[in-house]
Amino acid sequence: MLIRKKANYQTQTKATLKGIPGGNTGIRVTLREMVKVVNDAKKNINNRELALSIVENLPPKCWSCEAKAIQQYIHNTIRYVRDIDGIETIATPEKTLQYGQGDCDDMVVLAATLLQVIGHPVRFIAVGFNNKAVSHVLIETLIGNKWLPMELTEAIPFGEYPLNITSKIIQNIKL
Repeated sequence: MLIRKKANYQTQTKATLKGIPGGNTGIRVTLREMVKVVNDAKKNINNRELALSIVENLPPKCWSCEAKAIQQYIHNTIRYVRDIDGIETIATPEKTLQYGQGDCDDMVVLAATLLQVIGHPVRFIAVGFNNKAVSHVLIETLIGNKWLPMELTEAIPFGEYPLNITSKIIQNIKL
């Protein structure tokens, strides 16, 4: 089951419940839902203002500096928590910021939004470790002609992948 949360600043949080298939098909459905959340969140000027405030003191046109700053901001601001047992949730960036916590998909949705509102191409990478099923998602951003990873739940430097990745599913996000 997939819950897609929608930010509502005037009332309580609303959620949409959807059934999703298992396995890689379900992962692809979830990744597409995450893209929808990012595309909606890009229209919120508060997200652009936050991204601009994160990068305001960086050298101009230092794209990797911007990505690193956003990664560091999320590391310093958002606490990792797991999803509800047996239920996949996707929080909007606004709700992740409000809660100050979220799981890997909440963090990458926030990162993708912050990067995209300042012009960075991004994509989601769902990964599996040690020949096991896909269980985690991270983000890649295009710097020059190279896709560089951003791990958001562990203290892994910008541009480095977690160890022991044995499978990947890529989901592009259009600017």
